[in-house]
Amino acid sequence: MSRVFSFLLVAALVMLPTITTTEAADPPIYEPPTYVPEEPCCDGGKWYIRGDVGFGVHGTPDVMQGPALAFREDWASTYSIGVGIGRRLGRHGRVDVTVDHRFESNITEIDTGNFTGSVGLSSTVFLLNAYFDLTEYYGFTPYIGAGIGVAYHDLGKITKNGGPVSVIEGATSWSTAAALMAGVSYEINAGLMLDAGYRYLYLGRAVSGTLTDIGVNTFVTEYNDLVAHEFRVGLRYEMGCGCYQ
Repeated sequence: MSRVFSFLLVAALVMLPTITTTEAADPPIYEPPTYVPEEPCCDGGKWYIRGDVGFGVHGTPDVMQGPALAFREDWASTYSIGVGIGRRLGRHGRVDVTVDHRFESNITEIDTGNFTGSVGLSSTVFLLNAYFDLTEYYGFTPYIGAGIGVAYHDLGKITKNGGPVSVIEGATSWSTAAALMAGVSYEINAGLMLDAGYRYLYLGRAVSGTLTDIGVNTFVTEYNDLVAHEFRVGLRYEMGCGCYQ
């Protein structure tokens, strides 16, 4: 019995280094959790579409009737509707092209002969705009922007309540346009933004048809320095991502 015990003891002592070495060579396998980095929301640019409605309050234009300057001008308020397509340039920058139609509103004036005139003016405005989005705060993102482009004016017949001329024919014309904007966007859903803001819109000038005054002087009526203060609200959908999550 003692021989058997001695044999088992010697065998255990011989096998112990092998067991220890095997255990040291094969530690428990530990697999760390897989880390998947989050992709930037809109880094690299995403296309978007937009639609807006607006209400415009106008400044006082300068009205030139031939060589004479009219006075006591007034330009009624009007509404506008517009669409656009744009692209985001990284996190803070974006550009778009917009087309807005401004519905007809009346310009009234009293000329130097104390005769009252009235004309309807509608305009379509094409702008290339650039914006800078500031830091997002609780889903709200303020922005500033500027735009440059052209305006297509449709001036109706000018009617006067007295004097030798009662009607001056209307005309269409093109003019330089520019804009300054400030507002705030709010993300309603992934990529769908509610946009509200103010736009200062410069519309250049609009001209009437040609008038020959008593067969001697030929001239047009010019409406210069057309300016609008617009308050606008709209939706912007950024395709492929939610940019303010």
